[in-house]
Parts: sequence; structure tokens; C-alpha cells
Amino acid sequence: MIKIITLFCFLVTALTVNAKNLEVDITISKNNASSQWVINYNFSENITAISFENTPYSFIKSDWSSRTDNAILDLSSLQVNFNKDARNFLLNLKGENDQFIRGFYTPFLNFSDGSNAIYIGHYLPSKVKVGEVWVDIADITLALTITASKSDNVLYAGLNEVKNLNISIPSTRQYAYIGNLVNNTHEKFNIILDPKLPSWIQTAYLKAIPEFYNYYETTTLAKLSFSPLFIVNFKPGSMQPRLDGGAINKQIAINIVGDGWQQNPESNLNNVLSLLAHEMAHLWNNQHWKLANNTQIWMQEGGANYFARNALLNFKYISNEEYIEHFKKQAGKCIKALNEQSVDKLQSRSDVYICGEVFYQLSASMIGATNNLDIWNKIVNNQATLNYSENDFIQALNKANVNKIDIAAIENILYGINKNELSRLIEKYTGE
Repeated sequence: MIKIITLFCFLVTALTVNAKNLEVDITISKNNASSQWVINYNFSENITAISFENTPYSFIKSDWSSRTDNAILDLSSLQVNFNKDARNFLLNLKGENDQFIRGFYTPFLNFSDGSNAIYIGHYLPSKVKVGEVWVDIADITLALTITASKSDNVLYAGLNEVKNLNISIPSTRQYAYIGNLVNNTHEKFNIILDPKLPSWIQTAYLKAIPEFYNYYETTTLAKLSFSPLFIVNFKPGSMQPRLDGGAINKQIAINIVGDGWQQNPESNLNNVLSLLAHEMAHLWNNQHWKLANNTQIWMQEGGANYFARNALLNFKYISNEEYIEHFKKQAGKCIKALNEQSVDKLQSRSDVYICGEVFYQLSASMIGATNNLDIWNKIVNNQATLNYSENDFIQALNKANVNKIDIAAIENILYGINKNELSRLIEKYTGE
């Protein structure tokens, strides 16, 4: 019996070790004739199942289909099961979901000239089954190839060609552009704009991106160690005008839809620039610096709102009067939303953004900030690491010798105690 158990343990150990040496080559290609996409997963050894359980996006049910005969794609569990061991799996994609980025990132940004940007992270398995052993994707060696037609170029992670690229899991969370749109190359970043994007938005973005970039770099005293890619897509049509965007692993992707954007440039200018400035802020407060505690999202999102308003003010897209009036409105909304709750427990995500912006603005007044982003510099630039948290926020107030009672009041507000103190502090330090 002891020998049998020993042999069994040896086999399990050997299988586990072997599984941890698993490699997968992922090739992404597009059939230009049908506009269908194919993802080819080629494993270094036989597998019995693939799980995509960490990708719970509704578009999968209408867009994904298996192209491998002995593979069953279960859309309810987002798992591929093989009738017999296999090393290869082909996944067909329609590539039609391209209207909004939202929180989960639009699968495809389909440009009006026929080029595309595909979000790579949607097609990364969460784990793979070898025999009876599940192997987490973190224990699998990944290689990526993106193929294009002879007339197309590929732009991914700063590369113009992607063949057998060894990749990490975080690096898959970005778009790969395939096409021939003009790459508006700048010394520090690249820009790709849809050719049908309303001309006034094109003009505004080509002017504002360098402005905001230089402003953030200068005022935060931090130069980025990477060259961001800006992708702006436009989908014409009679649908309600919408825009959405995200800062995605050293990229800014913005999706604009609806013919209504062709009208009223003056009234819509601040909408398109506010989104741009907010997402660009994340290149610094999310990509360069990292939030140490993911529950304190007010610091990241409220901080991006605060960065954006100051960028708009600095370049006179808004007046000082508009800046002050905006703060008063945001402060009123935050006071109403708190209702004896801590900021990270607020029901509405938009309220978290709003209150975060208010806390930054108030704290800037409390420390007597000498420039618009000085409160940010007090929080992060004296830290030994590139992480930041609420504790750093409070310490910045202490280092500036802010009244101890008022610092305690800020802490109480953050933790959901004495919400009325916020009104008192705003009136004391801003006069509003």
C-alpha cells in the first residue's frame, strides 16, 4: 500500500510540474473578406479544457463560436471542453461589438476605413486543464502573434510588428491596432484618430493632447517611462450621441458615437476635453503611481477629475468663475451623498468621483497650494515608493501643519463620521 501511495504521489507531482511548464502560443488574425476574426490557441502539450471564467462579458454569447470539431464551447460557463485531448483550439469572433467602452472595454474599435483595434485581454484564458489538473494562466508561458494582411500594419505595446512576443498577463490588457491610419507621432506619444471623427474634435484633440500631457508632466514633476498610445474611434449613425473612454495599460482609448457630435462644437467642446483630460490623468495617478488600496477609489477617480478640471482651467477652456461654480455644485452633491457613510461605501460610483474631487480641492486650499496640483505632489512625491493611499493623503496635511482638529475632521468624513464637518471645512478654507 505504501508503494502504491508513493507512486500515486509521484505521478500527481510529475503531472503538476509538467503542467506548470505549459506554454501557449496565441495567434490573432482577421479574415478581411468576411470581417471575422480567429484566435488560434496552440498549446505545448495536450489539454482537456480551457476556462474563460474571468471574462464575464455578455457580448461573448453572441460573438464567440468554436471552430474546432472536438471542442464544445459552453457559453453559460465560458468553458471549452474537449472530447479528446488536444493541443489546438480555434475561436471564431464576429467583431461587431464596437459601440461603447464602458467598464469592461469594448471588444473592438472598428474604424471607418476598415481598420480595427482589438482588446487582447478578452481572449486570455483564466486557466487550462491538463489531464485532471487545472493550471492557472499565471503559471503558463504566453506568446502572442498578431497577423495582418499585406496592406495592414500592427501597433501593439509600442511595437509595429508582433510575432512570437513573450507577454505578461497585465500587458494583454490593452488594444492592438491593425490598419493603416496615419499615426500622428509625437516625441512622447502616438495618436490614431478615426478619419470620420468630426473635424472639430480632431482639431481639439490634436491641440489638447500635447497641452495636457506637458501640463501633467510638469505639474506632477513626473516623466512617464513609457510612450502612451491614444486611440479615438468614431461610429456615425442616428443613435443618441455618446462618448466613453478608458485608460488601459498605457493607452487612452476613446469611443465616440452618433451623428449629433457634428453639431454644436462650442457647447460640446468641454465634454470631449473633460473625458480626454480625465483619462490622461490616469497615466500618472494609475499607471505611473499606483493606488495601494483598491477600495480607496476616490483617490484615483476623484484625483483624475481634479487633474482634469485644473488642466481645463490652465488652458482657459473654462474660466476661473466656471471652475469655482463647478466646485460649489460638486461640494453640494458630495455633502448630500455622504449621509454618514464612508466614501468607499457610497452606492453611486459617480458620487465617489465627485467626493474625491471635492476632497482634493478642499485639501489644496487647506495646505495653501502654490499651484493647481500641489496637493498631489504633497501626497506622492515624498513617498519612498510609487504607491499612494489615504494615509499618505492625511500625512500630507500633517506635514503642511494644517490645524489638527481639521485633519481629524477630514479623517472622520472619510470614515463616515460627522458629515456636517465637510460644510464647515469648505466654508472655512474656500469661503464657499
